Amino acid sequence: MGLACFEPNLIAHSSLATADMGVTLFIFLSVYFLWEYLNSPTWWLLAATGIATGMALISKFLAILLIPVISLILAISLLLTREESASLPLRHSAKPSAKIFQAATTFFLIVLLALCMIPIAYFFQSWQPWFL
Repeated sequence: MGLACFEPNLIAHSSLATADMGVTLFIFLSVYFLWEYLNSPTWWLLAATGIATGMALISKFLAILLIPVISLILAISLLLTREESASLPLRHSAKPSAKIFQAATTFFLIVLLALCMIPIAYFFQSWQPWFL
């Protein structure tokens, strides 16, 4: 927090009325919660990843690029199988098809929860306000 208080870019741009600081926070939270989930899988970390991703999508439309980044992180963690690397919460002796299925399921759940956050933010007016 002390470093953030004296960082020139944050000081200069956080006072402007833009969504950049909010989307930065939620993108950071999404990637952090995904990293924590890959290290120690719990349902609340998976839910937190989906909620933070949804909040990033609500904050700024450019956050749609977060979805391919999440899939890339999951694909990289699928390829890394060493003990010290971040990997999917599946035993290393499992079949590759089971690991791929689990990575796809994890990605689907994160995106589904993120997309469910959008109508909630617009007071259940469906998807039209977000698309406009």
